[in-house]
This record gives sequence, structure tokens and C-alpha cells, in this order.
Amino acid sequence: MNTTMSANWYDVLDVDPTASADEIRAAWRSAVTDLDPTDRRFRVYNQAAEVLLDPGRRASYDAELERGRSDEAKPRRNDRSETGAAQAAAEGAIVPLLSYDAHHLDESAAAAQPYMTSAEKAEYDKLFAVIRQNAPRTGTVVQAKYLASGIVRSGTDRVDVFVLVNQVTRNKQHPKVPVVYKNQVTVSMAKVGGQWLVDGLTTNGDHS
Repeated sequence: MNTTMSANWYDVLDVDPTASADEIRAAWRSAVTDLDPTDRRFRVYNQAAEVLLDPGRRASYDAELERGRSDEAKPRRNDRSETGAAQAAAEGAIVPLLSYDAHHLDESAAAAQPYMTSAEKAEYDKLFAVIRQNAPRTGTVVQAKYLASGIVRSGTDRVDVFVLVNQVTRNKQHPKVPVVYKNQVTVSMAKVGGQWLVDGLTTNGDHS
């Protein structure tokens, strides 16, 4: 009989994969006791018992299950490619998104726009409105410097990227010796129209 990965016989009999033969036999008997032999479930329970009560077939089936789990754990080549593309997009976006110059605010905002989804642009505009109010008065210039990144979570059309970035900040209080803010940023990337765009930023920073 050909056992396929579509049915996990352990789940069918509601036993643990480490169950003994006696436990499997007891579970099978309990499952079929009140069933008519013509019932489809009767045949399924019998198939499960036939495999799991035969030591050789059970060993082969366990190996098949293990191979299936290993294959599922491996990212497909296309998935790896897409994840890498999302990571690269996050790395490219982080500098313009976290940088601005009080003397060139329009240019700073324009540089960040192409990297964001429409939803994130709305959030960015809210934040940048505050920057527009305060930056000219303080003369603040922030230059982000990308350090490193890693994948937090990946999916078909959404990838979270962890990015380490320093924000070198100068203003009227620190005109010559800048303050360096060390930020840990989780960048949520969304695939929109075939392009990976920033759809959210969460920062957890420190400064020195």
C-alpha cells in the first residue's frame, strides 16, 4: 500500500509518534468498535493500523514523515530570492527614511517617498510635519548610516527586516561634535506591484 503525506496515521489514531504497538492497537480498537465495516472511517483506521503495527512499514513511514518535515522547513529557492530582495530594499530605504537636513527639508522628504507604501507615507508625513516645525529652529541635520541587517520573519509578500543603523545628529547645541543615536529598527517590507516597499518602522534606539 502506498502511504502518502496527505494522511498522518498517528493523527488518525490520535496517538503520539512514540506510541508503543500496544497503544496503537488499543487506539485502533477503540476507534473502530462502533463503526460499520462499510464506513469510510473504518477503512482509514484500518490503513493506519496496518502501517503503524508493521515495524518495517512504520520505520519507512516515519522516515517519510521526517523527510516531509525537512522539506517544509527548507525555504524554496524563489522564497530565498524574494526574501533577499526585501532585505536589500530595506537596507536601501533605511538611510533616506531616517535622514533629514533642516536646511533642505523638501529634498529630504522627497528622497524618502519612493521607498514607502501609501500607508507608510501617511505615517511618515505625520512625523515629518513635526520635524518641519522643529528642525529649522534647532538647525538639526541627521545622517543615517546603515550598519547591518537580518531577517526577522519572511513570507510570500511580507518580510520583516531587523536593521542596525546609526543616526549621526548635529544641531545648534552640537555643531561640531555630533550625537550618535544607535537605532535598532524593525522594517516591515510589503510587496506592492512587484516592488518591495517599507510598510512600517519600529525603532528601539540609544545614543552616545
